[in-house]
Amino acid sequence: MSRTIRPHLIWDWSGTLADEARRHTEALNVALAAVAPAEATRIDMEDLHRLSQVPEYAAYSSALGRPLTTHEHRLAEAALKGYLASQPPAPLTRGASELLRRLVRSGCSHSVVSLRPHDSLIRHIDALGVAALFIRVDGRRTSSAGSTKSQALARHVRAIRPAIDDRPIIVIGDAPDDAVGAAANGLPVVLYAGGFTSVELLRQIGPPVAVTLAEAAAIAVAHAHASPATE
Repeated sequence: MSRTIRPHLIWDWSGTLADEARRHTEALNVALAAVAPAEATRIDMEDLHRLSQVPEYAAYSSALGRPLTTHEHRLAEAALKGYLASQPPAPLTRGASELLRRLVRSGCSHSVVSLRPHDSLIRHIDALGVAALFIRVDGRRTSSAGSTKSQALARHVRAIRPAIDDRPIIVIGDAPDDAVGAAANGLPVVLYAGGFTSVELLRQIGPPVAVTLAEAAAIAVAHAHASPATE
């Protein structure tokens, strides 16, 4: 007898469930204005997608169209970090809370894997009132920045597997490293185009791409249903 499969969804945080791409766009505008108020033009999400593909140190130069001096780069970094520190936590992506709750009611479960420092991630999720929706949350727990999404996902899957039995796991994230990490662990992935990476680049990677979180979740659930278990 066939039964309905409800997947476990592993979500990326920054740029996926948390609308940090828009917050980072605002911070970049503040940083550029601090360095060269006469030269800076406001950047938007499309510009952010372009800038996210260059090394961080080169993003300001790319936005202004000229190299920055060491002093200007330090000034830009200080302005960006100061702006982000002065702001409340980035909000959830529009509709995320309602979507997560609806999926839980339907039988799905959720967890979060992020390369953001663990304590900072926990504080952010707690502040937004959604901690109870996740069976586990894992951020970067070491001082080293060398941990990859592949490694983080491998540890996370080992930790959650006893709680979800043999239910399928699907990853949802907004960046190429989400696709790489999922593939390295043999997991399907849905890429979300509302974060730090342009839809054009995401579509070049291969996995399905969604323009909204609701669409991403629907693709994930449909994937699980495509191979129903039998009992």
